[in-house]
Amino acid sequence: DDGRVLGLLVGLQKEYEERQIGYTEIFRSRLMEILILTMRQIIDENIRKREQTRQSDTVLSAIQYFGMHYREHGLLEKFCREYHYSSQYISRKFHQETGMTVLEYIQRIRVEKSCEQILGSDISIREIAANAGYENMKYFNQVFRRLMHMSPGEYRKRAVSFPGGRTS
Repeated sequence: DDGRVLGLLVGLQKEYEERQIGYTEIFRSRLMEILILTMRQIIDENIRKREQTRQSDTVLSAIQYFGMHYREHGLLEKFCREYHYSSQYISRKFHQETGMTVLEYIQRIRVEKSCEQILGSDISIREIAANAGYENMKYFNQVFRRLMHMSPGEYRKRAVSFPGGRTS
């Protein structure tokens, strides 16, 4: 379509320069054709973008499942068993549609839930990690630091120090 529009533009220029009888009508019709082709291209691009960002029912089901069961271990396998999918299929589809792996997504959910507990309570970081599904504190701290760019303890201290933050 880009080549077609370019050809029409070149033809417009030629018609304008030569100004033969009826050039204004040809000029007007070619402008209309360029406008229509451009509108079609914009509409097609919008449809493609919507299709790329639209998440399938399968991935939405997985997102809901992971959100409800984030504390549990072996979430992908449990989801696949329950919904009758292969883990390879769900992993690939999930990554295609969300841009992250299932593990990355689950880690984000767990850290988000941990942040909520850190801000809303005086529960120990160890207990918060366990509540989020982490048995290994070192691993929890690594994941938390990677996603939040600070340790859970630093997160709690910063939250307390902000105006309107949690008070002890």
